[in-house]
Amino acid sequence: MSDPDLPSVDLFDQSIEGSGWQWRDGLCGLVPGVSSLAEAEKLFGPVCRVSELANGVTYDLLNGALRVTLLHGEVTLRKIALQNKPESHALLPQDIIEAAARFGKLAATKLDRFEGVVYERPGMRITCDPTLTPTKVLNIEIFATD
Repeated sequence: MSDPDLPSVDLFDQSIEGSGWQWRDGLCGLVPGVSSLAEAEKLFGPVCRVSELANGVTYDLLNGALRVTLLHGEVTLRKIALQNKPESHALLPQDIIEAAARFGKLAATKLDRFEGVVYERPGMRITCDPTLTPTKVLNIEIFATD
């Protein structure tokens, strides 16, 4: 399930919690629970698509490469997701080795032939293409853990 160049780490390994990236560091200049939709638009341009959720709204920016979610009644972003698209190549690590170098220790938590390989750390979920080695990053989601 995990890449041979990536150390095997359990999600509940205490060394993950304090190592590297923390959710308060954000992604692409946006921080969940702090940044607003207006800030996302200022950094990445106007919203190109809006999707209603049962408990909120998802806004796509950068031609769908950046997706931010706000829950109903909140003014700050709940979740920030970056998809592997041409518009995001400069912002997204290209493979899991680069992601681990940038963000710190990651635990492989799921392998699904349709969804991909999922790596996690507190406040972050990275999905990778299971057919490539090193595994290519398909998307990154970040969210507040408090």
